[in-house]
Amino acid sequence: MATQQFLVIRLSSIGDIVHTLPAVAALGDTFPQAQIHWAVETRYAELLEGNPFVHRVLKLDTLGWRRRLTSAATLEEVLRSCFALRDSAFDAAIDFQGLFKSALIARLSRARDRVGFSEPWLRELAAAAFYTQRVGAQGRRHVVEENLALVERLQARSPEPANWQFPLPHNARDDAYVDEQLAAL
Repeated sequence: MATQQFLVIRLSSIGDIVHTLPAVAALGDTFPQAQIHWAVETRYAELLEGNPFVHRVLKLDTLGWRRRLTSAATLEEVLRSCFALRDSAFDAAIDFQGLFKSALIARLSRARDRVGFSEPWLRELAAAAFYTQRVGAQGRRHVVEENLALVERLQARSPEPANWQFPLPHNARDDAYVDEQLAAL
């Protein structure tokens, strides 16, 4: 049997990406042999570098693309990203963002299963047209629990809140900077 391939789509922003980490960890823990790819805005990619559950970070510069909409280089970059998505043979795409653009990325991936939110967590209603499965709000819960509900739809096991994982990168340069700032207090 071929290795399962999942595409996670959470393009931005910092807090929302952090709130998605436990769902991706649950997916990775449930399917340890799976390959998990994450589509994210280029400016937030560093948050995912070195994440033990993420095998590939797909950097998309949608903000830059909108700023240089008529540029030939932008068109080339957009097409290259579309072809990379299309050629990756994803089994499932999970859209944690709920926007038209993130749902379109899920559709362009050609994933057999495309999981996203339904109302009220769906931020743009047109996005629902691109999903094969929609997950509704489960009551007044934390956003991490709503995100976990998306991967539960793919049979991932959801941990208790005390066991949520938030694998964030750190490196010697950043550690030294923090130590320096704390020493100055």
